[in-house]
Amino acid sequence: IDGSEFSARQGITAIAGSSIFSSSFVSETEGLDSESGGGIVGSDFYAKQGYAAIEVADQFDGSVVETLEEIELTATWINGSTFVSEDGYIDLESTVGDIVGGSATAKTDEVIVMSAGSIVGLTVDAATAATLDAGAEIDNTAVVAGLEITADAGTGISGSSFTSELGQLISITAATGNIAGTLANAKAGAVTITAAEGELDAVDVTALLDITATAGDAIFASSFVSEEGNLIITSGSDIVGSDFYAKLGTATFNDGTVTGQFDGNVVVTLGDILVEATWINGSTLVSEAGLVDIEATAGDIVAGSATSKASSVTATAFGNIDGLVVD
Repeated sequence: IDGSEFSARQGITAIAGSSIFSSSFVSETEGLDSESGGGIVGSDFYAKQGYAAIEVADQFDGSVVETLEEIELTATWINGSTFVSEDGYIDLESTVGDIVGGSATAKTDEVIVMSAGSIVGLTVDAATAATLDAGAEIDNTAVVAGLEITADAGTGISGSSFTSELGQLISITAATGNIAGTLANAKAGAVTITAAEGELDAVDVTALLDITATAGDAIFASSFVSEEGNLIITSGSDIVGSDFYAKLGTATFNDGTVTGQFDGNVVVTLGDILVEATWINGSTLVSEAGLVDIEATAGDIVAGSATSKASSVTATAFGNIDGLVVD
């Protein structure tokens, strides 16, 4: 089907044994069903009062799908396409390769994006939940959802942002790679961010409630801010050059899982601060109303300061305590 236009008051069923190129399909009152034995390229699908169900044996590229109801699309690759549902969900799946570029907007419902490869440069706007699952990377992707967000990558996540307006949880997981240059903001809930075997590097996490951050390797140059909850931070290696703020809660670091150094960090809380690390160097720790308890399990505590404005400070080192200011 090439360079063709189809319009119907009711539904449209379009089946091509090969590909669909530069064509238009418009249903006024019902849905669109389309199957292609090849790819679909540069085509438009409009279901003004219905749904769109599209199955593609090859790639779906540079096309537009707009509906009142749900959108379901399966293709080997999905590239540079726009999906908008006024009153239904959006479910996109690439079965062989990546989902690259484009946008998915569900104005009253959820967006689900599944990729056998990577998800790259996609913009997602979901009124309710957003779910992203990539067999490889999630890169340069922006997600805004009214409720929960779940993002799982088989390798790493980079240059992406995840914002939940009202949801109880943002969950971000990289199975084998790093999470780098990524932002998460749970305006009404909590954030769980996990690089199971990699680093958290230059991540910026903000939440109303608890933040749980876990790195199989190190945490570098990152920021974690909880407005009302606690910070639970675990690193398989060092924690370096990062800021931690629990405005109404506590901060706990490497509780029982000491493996690396704690260097050049800032921790400010209302409640208790508990830090366990092999060495603790040049860090600032301030609790407004709780205790500060720091322990270097293999080496020294060097420089920095520990301040408890309403309770006690305990500093324990396997080696020396040198240049630490305690108040």
